[in-house]
Formats: sequence, C-alpha cells, structure tokens
Amino acid sequence: MGATIDYDQDTQKILVKNRSLDLSDPDHKGIWAGNLILTKDGGSTKVTGQLKMEGVGNTTNTVGATLTFYNDNNEKIGEASIHGDDFGVDAQTFVSEGLGDFRSYSTVNLHVNHVNGHVISAAPGIVYENKKHSFTLNLPKSWEGKYDVAETIDETSTFETISFIDTANKGYGGVVFSIGIWTKDDWSRNGQAAMEAGHVSKIAERGDKVFTIIRPGDVQYDPHNEKLTAEYQLMSSYVNTIKTSFHANGSLTDREAKEILKVLLPKAEFIVAGMFNGSGFFNIDRTQTIPGEEAYCLVTGIPQQSGESPSDMMDNVKSIADLKKAVEDVFIKEIAQQLFYSRYLETEDRGLPLYKDYEGRMYVNSINGGHGWATKFLMDTAKIISQKDNVVEIALDTIVLDEPYGSLIIKIKFVNGKWMMASGLDDMVYDRWIR
Repeated sequence: MGATIDYDQDTQKILVKNRSLDLSDPDHKGIWAGNLILTKDGGSTKVTGQLKMEGVGNTTNTVGATLTFYNDNNEKIGEASIHGDDFGVDAQTFVSEGLGDFRSYSTVNLHVNHVNGHVISAAPGIVYENKKHSFTLNLPKSWEGKYDVAETIDETSTFETISFIDTANKGYGGVVFSIGIWTKDDWSRNGQAAMEAGHVSKIAERGDKVFTIIRPGDVQYDPHNEKLTAEYQLMSSYVNTIKTSFHANGSLTDREAKEILKVLLPKAEFIVAGMFNGSGFFNIDRTQTIPGEEAYCLVTGIPQQSGESPSDMMDNVKSIADLKKAVEDVFIKEIAQQLFYSRYLETEDRGLPLYKDYEGRMYVNSINGGHGWATKFLMDTAKIISQKDNVVEIALDTIVLDEPYGSLIIKIKFVNGKWMMASGLDDMVYDRWIR
C-alpha cells in the first residue's frame, strides 16, 4: 500500500504514516482516506494523505472530497479539499492545504463531493432535539424508526447519559453512542481520566454543563447474526458526523459565527450575484425556446469551474422546483420568497419573470441583462451584534474595488439543525468600519 511521508520544518523531523485507511463518508460507501500528516506551511496547514476506492477494478477515477477538521470543543478549525483524477483500488497519495493552523485537531470527517462528474447531493437528515438540555443533533434519515433514546442519571454525581439505541439489537445492548452531561466541577476532577481511558471525548461546554460523546466499550450487537451486525455497524458509521453536528442552544462566539459565514456567505453570494443577477448565470441553448416566447432559452447547466465551489449546488438545477430547492438550502423560505421569488419569478415585466418552466425544463429570459458585482466580504472582521433565541445578527466589513465600502449587517437563523441566511446582502452601514 505504501506510506505517507512528509517533513515537518518546525520539529525538523521526517513524518511517516503507514496504516490502514479508516476515514470514510457514511453516505458514500467504498471510498477510504487516511494516513494524514499535517504540517505548517506559512499561514496554512499542508495536508498529505492517501485515498483509495473499492470495487472499481483497474480503472482510474476522478474524485472530489473535503476533509473537515474539529478541535476538542467540537469547533470547526480547518478544511482541506481533495482533488484528483487517478484514484483507484490502490492507495494514492494526495496533497492539499487549508487556511489556518489546525494541526492539533481531534476529529476529522470525510465528505465525498463528486465522483467521475457525478455530484453527490447532501444526504437528508432528521433533527433530534433535547429540550431539557437545549441541544440538537443531526441524525441520518436512515435512522428514522430504527432507534430509541434512553436517559439515565447517576444520583450521587448527577452525571447524566442520553443513549441512542439500535432497536434491532436492543436485546444485546444496542447502544450506538451516548451523550454524557457533566457538571464543570465533576469534569475538571474526572474528565481527563475518562478521556484517557478511551471512548469519551468532549464536544461542548455551555454554562455549568460539559457535553461529551461516549462510544460503547463492548459489543452491543449479536455478532452471530449477519443482518444485525451489518445494521449496527451501518448506524455506528455515522457517529463521527453526528458528533460534529452537535449544537447546544445558547450564545454563539465570534469565532463560531465566522466559521458559519465561511460556509454560508459564498453560497448566498452565488445566488444573489449569480443566479438572480440577469440571464448570464446559466449556460443556455438559444436554439431551444418556449413557443411564442423566443426570449426564453433552455437552461443547459452552468459554466464549468475549476475545483470545488458553491456552483456544485447548482449542477442538478433542471426546473424551477430544483432552483427553489437550491435557494432554500441557503436562505430561509420567508427570505427566499421576499428577495427572489416575488421579484424574479412572480413578476410580469420586461425581462421578467427571469425563469419559466416549459414541459418540465427550466428556461431563462435571455434579454434580462443583470449588473456587476464587485463586493468582497472580509470574513475575519465578523462580529456578533445581537443574538436572541435562534437568530444571530452579525456585522462584517466589505470592500468594493479594493476600497473600504462599509459594514454589511446580516442575520442567520438556526433552523432544522443548521444555520441559514435570514437576510439579504444589501443591508449596509456606510459610516462604520469594524477593523
């Protein structure tokens, strides 16, 4: 299989990793990554690792994937993209990098974005909400109807566990993972020993509570039943992604807000300054038009872009229903209706509506010109102005043509287990500069 080798300038040591590849995307079987070596490279972290595929014979394949890194407080601290066109059954070395220093990560997740040009859509999920302790988890849709939740409290220490149990294996224990809730005092006394003993890792701290995730230390399924074993192992494969979806309702920090915006804002900009900025966003076929409405040309896709970009979320837009689905993955529905649908899809005017469906396919009005977009967002300046319940208001500096332009005020809202845009990109304060 070979090994991953790199040189760490800080320690002046050659680093070698030669183990089995153990990172996988539970929603896309057959692709494995691992043997990760992280070294500092200026203001970035260089990531060297290996990736292999199962069941592809002697073919070489194009794969795009993302590694997301988290610290021991379950905060996202870095991200690196994997791109290559020669992946196969043998482990192939890749080299990537991400902004910042995330060498001290404690958890890493692999997400497969596309394989041989086929975009892998985000898998549907269900939200588990614990109102008593004010937290949520994103569980895979495949778990629906297959798990129970059991709560226990240690009377002497007040340590509480919330266990998620595979109902099919309940007779054998069936615990896939548990959320452990400690007081800060108890955690300060016993937490380090619990982590050193294995199976326990810290995921959040809110007020006087410390939240941990606990994996079983023994077999919780029937090892003699092939079907029950496979069922339990499939559910267990999601524990890492469930762990990093943990959200304790409470105040966001500026750092957490910045990480959320790094994901949301590029997608929001793609929609505002691209999809709903005239007819030039999509590729079109001018020979195929709506009868009697020759200005409406068939949408055939989007311009090819190098590397991963927010454009990936538009690859499957073939109808207005698809378009709305892409928009509502970023903006809450009320804002989508106010900013986009009412203005561009439901208005009869010159050049409007911008998009129409005809015989199940989407067409764009080719005489709608649009306008330029030169605004850049300075993510590192983001600061929280206010937060109440599940809505957070944030200000961040912007520049236009490399000149200070003002502060953008935006709102984000936590809905169904994830943060979404709850405002547009045009609420500017021009007499204010955060930096």
